[in-house]
Amino acid sequence: IITTEAIAGIVRLYDFIDDILVLKKTDLDALEAYAASGLGFHKNIMQDVWVKNRLYGEDWNSNSDKARRFLYGIDEKVYLYGLPKRFKNTEMKITAKTIGITKLLLKSFQLDAEKTVILCPVARSSSMLDYSIWNNFVLWLKDKGFRIFTNVAGNEKIIDNTEALSVDIDILACMGKMGCRIIGVQCGLLEVLASLNLPLVCISVIKNANDRRFSHCPENKEVFNDSNGVTYLRIEHFEEDYVLKLLKDNFH
Repeated sequence: IITTEAIAGIVRLYDFIDDILVLKKTDLDALEAYAASGLGFHKNIMQDVWVKNRLYGEDWNSNSDKARRFLYGIDEKVYLYGLPKRFKNTEMKITAKTIGITKLLLKSFQLDAEKTVILCPVARSSSMLDYSIWNNFVLWLKDKGFRIFTNVAGNEKIIDNTEALSVDIDILACMGKMGCRIIGVQCGLLEVLASLNLPLVCISVIKNANDRRFSHCPENKEVFNDSNGVTYLRIEHFEEDYVLKLLKDNFH
């Protein structure tokens, strides 16, 4: 698998990978552009000239998701990059190698997983909570004897009275599996962790239409617990006492 450093941890959540080649993002972008250019109808997907003519005869874009699914029953990325049509989605899992690395990490940090909380306050594509709310939540957690980390990347700011934690997503997932509590705002990271059925708290901060669109919590609910142990919070009112109570009441 060819990917970037940021995504390598996700790749390691698949147990059939032979090797991972890590590139700079600019190099990977260039490679993706090359892979997606000029493919037309790839022979691995399009075996029948009649199907090609049928596609062009219809009043839809030949690259449309509707066309791909209706005529070929294939995934968008399978078509775009010309992969064999037998390719299917597969489930992520925490591998034995990741478990071994995580156990060493917990030992080196002298962590009791059951008394460890990892906060993920940063999102790139959705709204976030004010740091003053996180700071007060941390004080409440410390009073209960928890050791608290802020998951950070690059030069991101850590929450007051917490320690910085910068690990790949497969390690973070394994820490959650081993008992560390994970709480954060809705983002790609939390989406991946939730797909692994980890008992975490995912906060949808609703400040605009985009936030509302991607919230997993129904419109008429503050709290939604799914069947996999994930708790989703929907926050549309930002009075600090109200938000803190919601966080405390749903801490598990």
